[in-house]
Amino acid sequence: MLQIAMIGNVNNNFGEWANCLSDGNGMRVTLFLNGRESNLNSPESSDAYSDSSNFRIHRFRSRNIIIRLFPRRSEIASILNGFDCVFLSGEYVCVAPFLSCPTVFFTTGSDTTIMPFRDRARQHLHPGLLQRFMRYWHAPRQSEGIKSCTKICSQPFKPFRSALQQLGIDQHDERLSRENFKVYLCQPPSTTRPENSWAPVAQDLRKLSGFNVFCPPRLMVDDSAVARMSGQWKNPIALLRGFRLFLDQVEVAGLEAPKLIFLSRKNSPDEILVREEAKRLRIIQNIEWLTRPGGELFPSSTMWDLYSASDVVVDDFGVGWFGGVVVEAAAAGKPVVTYVDQEVMEEMYGSHPIISVREPEEIATALLNLYRNADFRLACGVDSLQWYEQYHSPKSAEVTMRKLLVELHLTSPN
Repeated sequence: MLQIAMIGNVNNNFGEWANCLSDGNGMRVTLFLNGRESNLNSPESSDAYSDSSNFRIHRFRSRNIIIRLFPRRSEIASILNGFDCVFLSGEYVCVAPFLSCPTVFFTTGSDTTIMPFRDRARQHLHPGLLQRFMRYWHAPRQSEGIKSCTKICSQPFKPFRSALQQLGIDQHDERLSRENFKVYLCQPPSTTRPENSWAPVAQDLRKLSGFNVFCPPRLMVDDSAVARMSGQWKNPIALLRGFRLFLDQVEVAGLEAPKLIFLSRKNSPDEILVREEAKRLRIIQNIEWLTRPGGELFPSSTMWDLYSASDVVVDDFGVGWFGGVVVEAAAAGKPVVTYVDQEVMEEMYGSHPIISVREPEEIATALLNLYRNADFRLACGVDSLQWYEQYHSPKSAEVTMRKLLVELHLTSPN
């Protein structure tokens, strides 16, 4: 049985992969979590190793500062060397040069577009002197870690492609997996929960209005060159201005006023700017902010309820890529309005159900069409779900993983 390790559970990506790959398919998957990480879909999982299970969680106590600054000396590197293959994301890719087994790097965002570059790492979201120093010291180790990986799984969107090219990895590099775009997946609840069993915050959301637009990503307004290059510009201002135009059109049509729902969270750096712009646009009364104590994220089960309580999900309108929000919304069978690079999407999928718009006028038109036409909204949701099942579901993930293991010469083609 293949022994696979996964470390760097960014946005629970590896938690999702581990859950779906460990179902009696000849692989034993160990998900490594440090003290501040969690497997959001399996909080009840045991910390202990179990010989009877194909999925196990190993919690390690190594301090991140040791791993990031001195990866060769870290205890985690010696532990990972006991596996047949190691999948890495986030800051943990820096241990890859010190592993003797095949390594796979899953790009998730800043681990590729910011962390490997000293100039970007020092500037981005880390005003403290110690954090700046750590990012500066860690950058070359992150860079070497990425370049040393046996395979790299990455979407071909511009921020990823540009960052990898700067690291000497172009689109023809043999390290790029042929299955490179099927990175994000999610595993929705096995059964649809009735509305009366939703989390209270979702039940309250359902009662807000006849049309709820849910925007769950971090709010990032900075449109500097570094923010654009690294994909950290999400352009929520375009969404606010588009929603203002949408409200005007709704009033003319005599429809019930809709609601725009944001998550208030501690790692959302520009929430204050978004609130100020909403006040300037006079749409405060049409916006709801959902929050947990301390700005913590909602658990996975509550997020599924929030998706279910929404009519439309919007993501970001910045550089034209997508991540977990789009996949989760599609899995929930919801129409998705966001901006994606159409050329790249055609390269990856041929066709897709995402309603891709960017300018405020386009956003307003898209939302109005979805609001006024319930049949169209339902059809878009069905298309979203079918796209998810074909490309980003656990079933498709297993197929992708088996192909990847063949590329790594760990298994033979069927």
